Amino acid sequence: MVRKEYSSKRTYPQDLLRNLPPKQEGKSERNADFSAFALSLQGASHVSTQVPCQDYSDIRILNGCGVVIGGIADGVGSCPLSHWGAYIAVCEALDYVEERIRSHEAALGDEALYEVLNGAFKHAERMVAQAADAASQAVRNLQSTLTVALYDGSNLYCCHVGDDGVVAQQQNGIVKLATNRLKGEEASSVYPLQTGRWEITKVRNAVAGFVMATDGVLDAFAMMYPDYNNINYSNRIYYPFMEPALYGMTDKKVPDAAKKTLDFYRKYLESPGYRGKVTDDLTFVAVTSPAVLEKSVHPEFSVDTWNAIEREHERKKAEALGYSIPQGSSVLEALPDTVPEYPVRERAAEPVMSSVRRRDGLPSAREQTKKKSDRKSPNDRTFLLLIATGILLAVLIAVLAFFGLRYFRQHDKAGETGSLNEEWLKKETEIQTMTDAENSSKIGNLLKASDSDVIRETEEELTKFPESK
Repeated sequence: MVRKEYSSKRTYPQDLLRNLPPKQEGKSERNADFSAFALSLQGASHVSTQVPCQDYSDIRILNGCGVVIGGIADGVGSCPLSHWGAYIAVCEALDYVEERIRSHEAALGDEALYEVLNGAFKHAERMVAQAADAASQAVRNLQSTLTVALYDGSNLYCCHVGDDGVVAQQQNGIVKLATNRLKGEEASSVYPLQTGRWEITKVRNAVAGFVMATDGVLDAFAMMYPDYNNINYSNRIYYPFMEPALYGMTDKKVPDAAKKTLDFYRKYLESPGYRGKVTDDLTFVAVTSPAVLEKSVHPEFSVDTWNAIEREHERKKAEALGYSIPQGSSVLEALPDTVPEYPVRERAAEPVMSSVRRRDGLPSAREQTKKKSDRKSPNDRTFLLLIATGILLAVLIAVLAFFGLRYFRQHDKAGETGSLNEEWLKKETEIQTMTDAENSSKIGNLLKASDSDVIRETEEELTKFPESK
């Protein structure tokens, strides 16, 4: 049966430049089947430059349908009206999905749901274009990403374009990205809704809950690395970051558990530690079925394994770029701030993490905190430079000490040699004096002996003549 085209029930101001869309600074919902919350916050860089929050998010539990839907969008930073584009895209896409789901009495199969999600994206793209035309604006000024998720307590369907993402926790304890990061050739580029290059996926195994995030949050706990040793790290999800979001909403003793968990994450994402390193707008959505989650396998996670894989990845990347990292070292920044302890479950210490990428032309988290990280990070270039300088100074001191010691030893030997010469000269003088004295004595004796002989010989000669009278 061919269905008629869906018509939007929303109106938007003609002057989009002078008006701002509604903010989504916190929404939580809970019924007998689901718990969910959505949060979008203006980033530190946009606060300082007085740029509106370009993220938008929403969640809706469709009572009576056994379904919960969620949507997130991140406006392209270079587009002056992308905050309107994100808002319109999320609202129109969720309106479309909700209307199609409620209009069917029976549950929809996979193919029907694929058509619903595809139709929602086409409708959202069309409504953004209409709003731009009504405001006499180019459509490119309203470009944004868009991600929509549909969950029935077991099956999770996603339609997605851009570098945002959905992370699913399966009932078997596996945690993985349910979407691909759709980016352009350059690291800072991204595919917006207007490219028409969106993807529809379904998580193969039964799902216990999931989270959605724009890149300002997703980059903080989901890394796209290859598989290592057949361990479930092919998507590199730092699970302790999202664990409180799902298990925090299962507390039956707290009637407003969803709101309590929302407040927990708002406090963390607004903390100076996180904002000091992640300056982008922040969107985080969490949805779970508490009854299903309680019966599911709890994911296993090792901080040591996470850090070991992180170091190995950085080392391979460094080698590919032509430089090396010493064994046991890391060039990574520390996590922006320790995730506060949530009362539901005791959690491990936080790992190292990579810097956050940006696509809106503003300085990255690493660039904005370079001076701070230079003082604190033991593995950055400044620290290596200090180490190299210290080693050079140590070598210089050692060389000077060696030559100085050698000089003083030679000087001491010269002094000792002079003393010995004087001693030998003194002894030689004494010996010579003694020799001269002895020789003089012998000569005197010889002279005395010679005189006696002459006198005796003379006397003998005189006796030969008679005495004269």
